[in-house]
Amino acid sequence: MSIAPDKDALQNKVIHSIQKSNFAYWIMSRAFQPQFLELIGVPPDVYQGFTPEQQKLAREMLDVMHPMSLRRAGSIHEFEITPLEGGSLGEISTPTLILHARDDKLVSYEHAEFAHRNIPGSKLIAFDTGGHGLLSRVDEVRDHTTRFLESVRD
Repeated sequence: MSIAPDKDALQNKVIHSIQKSNFAYWIMSRAFQPQFLELIGVPPDVYQGFTPEQQKLAREMLDVMHPMSLRRAGSIHEFEITPLEGGSLGEISTPTLILHARDDKLVSYEHAEFAHRNIPGSKLIAFDTGGHGLLSRVDEVRDHTTRFLESVRD
């Protein structure tokens, strides 16, 4: 059992081109933050609803990813991975929490469902909105994560 990876060749070519240059990444992430976040999976309507604190968090997330050139090889590798196999996921015995937004434009929600079906005992928390990174759901993510960790502690 497997799932095909999300592939949008043009979107990935744009991302990989930006990743070649730390300066290009810096300019794009600073001058065009809403568009850049959309490119990496945050829908425009989610960004428009960000509070000032969430906008600051988005800026910090983009800053932490700098220098972007160091992430390029991994990003290209992720794009080239072909079907995720369910069999190896079945070998995971560690408690697993999966958090995913249905409106994630970078990695489809189908991936979260697939992982949940194939990782024994996993827990899936689905958000209707939040985009890639769940920046508009940080408090909820923290609450779910804290509860999950407390439930598996010991």
